[in-house]
Amino acid sequence: MRLNRRLVKNHLLPAVTAALCVMACAIWSSAYAAPAGFNQAVQTFNNRQYSQALAQFDAISRANPSDASSHYYMGLCYHYLNQVGSAVQQYQWVASNSHDSRLRAQALNALQQLGRYQATRTSQGQAGIPSKVQSINTSRPGGTGRPKVLEFYTDWCGPCKIFRPQFEQLQSDFGSRVAFESLNAEDGGTGSDLAQKYEVNAYPTVIYLDGSGQVVDRQSGASYASVASRLKKLFANL
Repeated sequence: MRLNRRLVKNHLLPAVTAALCVMACAIWSSAYAAPAGFNQAVQTFNNRQYSQALAQFDAISRANPSDASSHYYMGLCYHYLNQVGSAVQQYQWVASNSHDSRLRAQALNALQQLGRYQATRTSQGQAGIPSKVQSINTSRPGGTGRPKVLEFYTDWCGPCKIFRPQFEQLQSDFGSRVAFESLNAEDGGTGSDLAQKYEVNAYPTVIYLDGSGQVVDRQSGASYASVASRLKKLFANL
């Protein structure tokens, strides 16, 4: 019997993550001097506000770079948000850098769980289950569209907010020759699907498509100058 892709995404992954979360709580609550804001971030996570919790844990990790528990919880947040690539990065960091053997073991366990989850998703695609991502066409019919720039952001991303007016200026300056689209990677719809299709796991991420919808370049982090420069190099007629 074929598995339903949305069922795996909405039930299997959160169930796996919930088990990892329970184990993490048992570890840090017994012998962990939490940095400022950590307990509040955990509460936000427990309230299932994963995007907000991720922003809080990210701020804590920036102030306390060696705090492995914050990195582990960031992995859990990404895990719940189905941003598998970013979750893997955080778990790998914990497995390599944590001084707590139990937390390292949990990170390795999480990586194994993600490996099985990704294998399930791959087997679904091989089984021929229709994918909404595959049905999305980002170019005009017949491949005669203009070049296109896709910008992926999230509501909690600080650099995305800084880049917002610059992206709008790029649209104003190049919009007659290049199509621009801004996509919320966590909207649960087209933005999320395209973020998964293009394996976006950092924000903002800019994807450059040619007139036939093929990816010709991408960058994580962006500014007006960097995007304008790439556009002129990629598309000489601009």
